[in-house]
Amino acid sequence: MKRLLFHCILALSLHSLACHAQSLQHPWDDAASLASMTVEKRIEAYLAAADFYKDSLLLSTTYGNQALQLSLENKNLLMEARSKQTLAMIYLEQDLYDKALIFAYEALADYQKLHDEQGQLLANGVLGWVYYDAGQTEKALDFHQKLLSAYQKKGSKEDVVWTTNAIGLDYSVLKNYALALKYFKASLALSRTLNQPERISASLNNIGMMQTAQGLYREGLTSLKEGYRLSIQLGNVLKQGENLNQMGNTYYQMNKLDSAEYYLTKARAIITTSKANARKEKLIDNYEFSTKVYLAKNDYQNAFQFLTQYMKLKDEVISLEKSNNLTNALMVHQTQQKEQEIKLLESENKLKVLQRDALAGAILLITIIGVLLYSKQVTTQKKERLILEAQQALTQKELARASLEKEAFEKEYLLSEAQKQLAQNDLERANLEKEALQANLDFKNSEFTNAAIHLSQRNELIRSFLDELKQLNLRSPSESSSRITKIIDHFSQVQGTNKDAEAFHLNMEAEYKDFLFKLTTRFPDLTDNEKRLCGQIRLNLSIKDIASINNISVKSVEMARYRLRKKLNLEHEENLGGFLNSL
Repeated sequence: MKRLLFHCILALSLHSLACHAQSLQHPWDDAASLASMTVEKRIEAYLAAADFYKDSLLLSTTYGNQALQLSLENKNLLMEARSKQTLAMIYLEQDLYDKALIFAYEALADYQKLHDEQGQLLANGVLGWVYYDAGQTEKALDFHQKLLSAYQKKGSKEDVVWTTNAIGLDYSVLKNYALALKYFKASLALSRTLNQPERISASLNNIGMMQTAQGLYREGLTSLKEGYRLSIQLGNVLKQGENLNQMGNTYYQMNKLDSAEYYLTKARAIITTSKANARKEKLIDNYEFSTKVYLAKNDYQNAFQFLTQYMKLKDEVISLEKSNNLTNALMVHQTQQKEQEIKLLESENKLKVLQRDALAGAILLITIIGVLLYSKQVTTQKKERLILEAQQALTQKELARASLEKEAFEKEYLLSEAQKQLAQNDLERANLEKEALQANLDFKNSEFTNAAIHLSQRNELIRSFLDELKQLNLRSPSESSSRITKIIDHFSQVQGTNKDAEAFHLNMEAEYKDFLFKLTTRFPDLTDNEKRLCGQIRLNLSIKDIASINNISVKSVEMARYRLRKKLNLEHEENLGGFLNSL
């Protein structure tokens, strides 16, 4: 749905390398070939490598920084600007907004020094997407509107297409659906004139979303299905998944829950086949829509599962910390610019003027640093407050969202008082069932824990009894030693064939078959003893109790836990019990 700009900029940035790349598949991997190139060609080769490995943050940034370093060493300002622009796009693709912002602004400054109008437009485009992805939509809209005006003035229709689409996305985030639909339709019309199938598909999908948001469900489905057919022809997996996601959401709005579930399941299967970083955004939408569908179907188990996946993945992609880092990075960038201005004045002005300006610069820096620290404190407090509110009001948030949806469709669907009461009764009954299931689960866990402690105490008693008999054997007369030896052998055999322990293991395997199945699927190399150890750790049994149940030493349990952590690929700081409980 977004970042069409990335491919446009990349195509322009690497255009000069096209002829050279035809003769060498990977010129950056051939040392002899690199040595024979001019400095500018080597820089272009590194930039091409950064794009080739764009799905790997380490490799792409490594080659991008090599290009930047070579540009700086040879004082090639144009290639320096292109290197910074490439790094900005790489970090944007990886959702590292603070780094993307700094490199984009530095590239913009270099293009301004060169009076390169096209470079300035491309850098401003990257900045617009950085602010859009970071959730600062109004600032992104300002960048996109300025770009649209510039491209219309130049008569660059291809650039007008993606810029118009970008403005539509901005208005959709701001919930101005009518204005967003207007821009999406304008982008579609121009895309068809230029015969751009990929952008036609994107515009159709966006139009379908806005029509659904306005309650125009049939029109929305028509647009989405047309976009889906086109995305299949293009072989664009993520676009197909996005179309199917939106169709599922539209059917949900129409209360056709089975159809909604079908399209969302199909979308999820398609999206997971992609390795691109952008697939996370499509999965976030899918998990959110799936949660709503299963809630509407009263399937609370699946609803909770998808809600958990939605919140976890959303925290990875869009976090408050990343947005705060964006603000801090901008202020740091401005501070660095002021420092450079002060250094320039030091070399040009007299000592008296220098002292005056340095003092003013110092005051300015102190002010900026104070504002930066204050902003950081405010954003930290805001983050803590938002987290607390989210924890306390998750249910209220869902109710508020349901209320907004009700207002959007109250003209067509008015619920009677009887239907409201029935829905309330169903919700209360579901809550009671959920509480009963949780109580039953807690009771079973308690039973297993008590059984484990009983086995531990039993084995400990037998071991203590054996120790006493052994000591008695050492002190007994020779005529009774034979009898005592037989008693020791008898209890040793009883302890070795601990049927209670075996029954405990069998019951645990039966009750925790889902957990053991997931564990075996994810870690097929685990032995039966290691699986049993996982179950006992999941019951929060102490090392001493585990040793007693399995009739082994505490040291053996510790060694078994150590080997288990290695097989589970856990870091030193990760908690073993917490990891097993999360499965």
